Amino acid sequence: MPSGLPARDGRCSRPTFPASRWSGPLGMPATPIRQRPARIEWRQVDLLARAPEPGCFDLVSAQFLQLPPQPRTRLFTALAAAVRDGGMLLVVGHHPSDLATGVPRPPMPELFYTPGDIAGLLDGSWTVEVCEARPRPASTPDGAEVTIHDTVLLATRPAVASPPP
Repeated sequence: MPSGLPARDGRCSRPTFPASRWSGPLGMPATPIRQRPARIEWRQVDLLARAPEPGCFDLVSAQFLQLPPQPRTRLFTALAAAVRDGGMLLVVGHHPSDLATGVPRPPMPELFYTPGDIAGLLDGSWTVEVCEARPRPASTPDGAEVTIHDTVLLATRPAVASPPP
């Protein structure tokens, strides 16, 4: 789920999703919205229908989004555009090699992507800090220990130099 860290004014916004789709510690935060700090602005947004405003976040983070190639490209391109000068883009997802491990994954290879797929969406001005398939241990449903990989891309948009005084 994409999220943004505080911008220079100390405010933070991130899209939220209906509580019925999420449960437990990985879902919606346990603190009711009315009790959260005022510097966080919570929004429920369909990011495919309404892209974030360009250049408005210091960090855009998208974790384990599984979309077909065309909407995924459109979304990741819009998320990259939402990173302000000097900001960072972090994308983490299931690597396509996971399909051969026996760990439950949707049997739809088109939903998976490599870090190079995401890096290829960025123009040459970005500095790619991390572009790799990071291994981690996992277990198959029958208890076999396997290694799966996460697609990880971390890139920085260059800061624009201030004009001389």
